Amino acid sequence: MTFHINPNNTRFFRSITKALTLLFLFLASPQLHAITFEGFVKDSVSGETLPFAGVGYKGTIYGTEADLQGFYRLTTDEKLSDKLEFSFVGYKDKVIDISKINHSKRINVLLAPEPSEELGAVVVVAKKDRYKRKGNPAVDLIKQVIAHKDSNDIRTSDYYQVKRYEKTILGLNDFAAPKDSAKRAKHRWNYIYDYIDTSEVSGKTYLPISVRENLSDISFQRSPSRTKRTVTAQNNKILMNVLSEDMINNVLNESFTDVQIYDNNVDVFITKFVSPISSIAPVFYHFYISDTVTLEDNKRYVEMTFVPANTSDMGFAGYLYITTDSSYAVKRLKMDIPRDIKLNIVEKLHIEQDFEKTEEGKYAISHETMISEVFLIDGLSGGYAKRDAYFTGYKWKDVDKTIFNREENIYFAKNSSIKEDSFWVAQRPTALTENESKIDSLTHRLDQSTFFNVSEYLIRTAIEGYMTIGKHGYFDYGRVMSTYSRNDLEGHRFRIGGRTTPALNDRLFFDGFLAYGTKDEQFKYSGELEYSFRDKKFSKMDFPRHSISVNYTYDWDIPSERFLGEYNSSFVHSFKREKITQFAYVRSQKASYLNEKGNGFSYGFSLKHQEEKPAGDFDHYVSNATQSQIPSIELSTFGIELSYKPGVRYYQNKSTRYIMNKQIPQFSLSHQTAFDNVLGSQFDYNKTEATYRQRFDITPLGHFNVAVKGGKIWNQVPYPTLFIPAANLSYIISEETFWLMNNMEFLTDQYASLDVCYNMDGFLLGRIPGLRRLHWKEVFRFKAMYGGLTDKNDPAKNLDNDDLFVFPVNKKGITTSYEMDGAPYMEVGVGLHNIFKLFKFEVVRRLNYLDNYDASKWGFCVGMGLYM
Repeated sequence: MTFHINPNNTRFFRSITKALTLLFLFLASPQLHAITFEGFVKDSVSGETLPFAGVGYKGTIYGTEADLQGFYRLTTDEKLSDKLEFSFVGYKDKVIDISKINHSKRINVLLAPEPSEELGAVVVVAKKDRYKRKGNPAVDLIKQVIAHKDSNDIRTSDYYQVKRYEKTILGLNDFAAPKDSAKRAKHRWNYIYDYIDTSEVSGKTYLPISVRENLSDISFQRSPSRTKRTVTAQNNKILMNVLSEDMINNVLNESFTDVQIYDNNVDVFITKFVSPISSIAPVFYHFYISDTVTLEDNKRYVEMTFVPANTSDMGFAGYLYITTDSSYAVKRLKMDIPRDIKLNIVEKLHIEQDFEKTEEGKYAISHETMISEVFLIDGLSGGYAKRDAYFTGYKWKDVDKTIFNREENIYFAKNSSIKEDSFWVAQRPTALTENESKIDSLTHRLDQSTFFNVSEYLIRTAIEGYMTIGKHGYFDYGRVMSTYSRNDLEGHRFRIGGRTTPALNDRLFFDGFLAYGTKDEQFKYSGELEYSFRDKKFSKMDFPRHSISVNYTYDWDIPSERFLGEYNSSFVHSFKREKITQFAYVRSQKASYLNEKGNGFSYGFSLKHQEEKPAGDFDHYVSNATQSQIPSIELSTFGIELSYKPGVRYYQNKSTRYIMNKQIPQFSLSHQTAFDNVLGSQFDYNKTEATYRQRFDITPLGHFNVAVKGGKIWNQVPYPTLFIPAANLSYIISEETFWLMNNMEFLTDQYASLDVCYNMDGFLLGRIPGLRRLHWKEVFRFKAMYGGLTDKNDPAKNLDNDDLFVFPVNKKGITTSYEMDGAPYMEVGVGLHNIFKLFKFEVVRRLNYLDNYDASKWGFCVGMGLYM
């Protein structure tokens, strides 16, 4: 989803992180004057807990429901009623007078069953013996629902189209207004409390910060399976987004994906859950027939309750409403995540779906509601998000099939940014609340606060890594974290740099830096000019890219850490696990062309001249035959790179991209070629590399991330241009690198590598009492690389060849680079992720080549990352 924004709108850039600033400021203060009640709701006869029992303030609409274990927590900012009402199907309601109970008091409630003759054939969830699948009518019924999925799923039709209205509300959760009017009046931002709303799922108050609306046409084709979305109108009321519109919308789309109950897995918050009508649902879930009910269409439906057999597994708990005829279709769905689920910062996730029978006899979704509440630290403010989607006008014939020829899965019609209120009033199935409509006025009031504007500027800088200069935002200074760093070659390194933004020109971009090292006393510099064939809204990195660029750079690098790029000079990478003594000064000129397609295919061409000069322990190369000194090497290459990532979706900021849907296969193929004495090259050179990456989900057992790489150099070349494996020399976790391999430890002209990371997603730890509440995620790694030198590139077998160089040695004369002896280099690792919801820690063991110089058997790495 992309919202068109005028990059010259200074108000937009001035307040781009208004929401994040609010969150930061209110996170710093625990909830004030909140009333919290919690406890368990149980059967008064059996003592069994009553999952999903209703809890609310009597006479009001505010309340919540107990979780799978019958535990409830109800928090509000003021006393709405003196009485709490507890209810559960098949039980007598109970009212508790709370007027004399202290705040945060635990209240355990016992509900008495209704007389059995009134219940008839209803099986009450809580009154159950040991669960049995055999002979269980609920299991028999769900098996019929599963068997009839194809006859009810509209995606078994060849084509269909439908109109969709969507409204997404974002808010900051747990805002508590002081009850004392005098204290409230003295609060710095007291006017904010006039904009507060209340969450439907928890009764907590939240401040709306963004209302997003759009109208779109959804077009579906069964074979080959493709879904295209044409956005015809969009509207935003923004207190403020964090970072770019593209990023926010990609995160929302990935987190709040369309829930497809007919699939085996349901994707929500970048996590796979087992669907309640998955093929494995009868084993994964416990099902109970709890009632028969009449819905709005005056027809009777079977109400079925489902809960995961193990409450820490990635599943839902809730209700299915199933037709009583032979179609065995799902008419309505209500489900939540259980309290023990390992969804980290997501405390509440509620999903409702309604289905209507179509003229085709299938059941199509007509309305969907998704509500989530997230908290990074318990007891402090968090986030609220709600999405409502309405589907109307299903069409099965006369579908426009030309839509499927578009590259983009989401296409925005021209002039789709419609903001006139009269248009949206006519289109909305339900009206905006009063506070949702007042976001613009709150934004204006916050713009008047100097303290607030300074706070948001600092927070934006910290997150983006760049500091916007000037009120128009024409130029960004950065990277901020590279302003100072330290390494063994330069000593203290000081760097200034930055780049232009689309606010200055939305097609032409400049990027560069100037750096100085106090130890080597040299200036380093870089300048790049890029022209984009597409208008950019946020940065030149906006997907998809189609551009040409020229670059001139003089800087140092560590051969084994070239994968870091410009991050090699960031402050966090100044701390190495070993002393680095082998560097290179690199001077390069490069011209390149890149064309990314919306469907995930891209191709690029480059022409690069590079001069590389050794530095550190040695200041020259040594000829293999004559032992003569060679000060540098030069190489001019023509390169081509192909990449295919079907349906890729990115999370990106101003300079970095992260693939969100890692389940897609990712292929890349590149080749570089150079000719002796052409454009300054000193030898012939041909190098080919290929890569394959993919994530494999094995819900509920976690997921595998797999990366397979291979390459070959076809010519006889000196060792600086051989394959030098990516070795992570810092303590920071870096994917697809070797964590205990030393700098330039192995040199090869052909290789194949495998990197496997298995994240069990807490499957084991979630079953250990006392540990399950920590929500730690166990991680296992295996890394291997098999490679070697062909005879033509082995210096030991070409003693008379002057084109090869002697392998490098340190100042003590010890050889520090090797060729593999026929066995692959291997590492294994084990770690814990999601420590305090943010941190990672892994221990690594090197399995072989332990006799190599300065080889370490054990090591560790740390990192940060927010898991859902």
